[in-house]
Amino acid sequence: MDYVEKEWKKATITDNFMFRLVMENEDLCKTLIERILNIKIGELQYVEHEKSFELKLDGKGARLDLYVTDEDGTAYDVEMQTNNSSTEHLGKRTRYYQSMMDGDALRKGAFYRDLRKSIIIFICTFDPFGENLGKYTFNNI
Repeated sequence: MDYVEKEWKKATITDNFMFRLVMENEDLCKTLIERILNIKIGELQYVEHEKSFELKLDGKGARLDLYVTDEDGTAYDVEMQTNNSSTEHLGKRTRYYQSMMDGDALRKGAFYRDLRKSIIIFICTFDPFGENLGKYTFNNI
């Protein structure tokens, strides 16, 4: 058994390549989102890996790990987070990603009421808030 085969056998969904490989399967992607959110999704309409949002001039862009929309127009961003050094910034990062998704969805001249529902999911390999919970849910108010 060579080194590459050994490394492949050790790969988990936290590996960027494996995450992408698994999420390219629309059934697995849909099932993951449904289980995390405890919802039913009719059909995925659009799946894009490492979707980039680039701002003009010197603004900060963003690259989402997985960007998906469903048949109702709801947009989902699924992020794999393996580094807990940025835990304190997850809330602001989520806010920023949400604003990028909104900006991408709302075209010039559109009404704000046309903003679609969007959900951001961080799958963490650590407990980001130290409360010993398997799942944390937040809503913007």
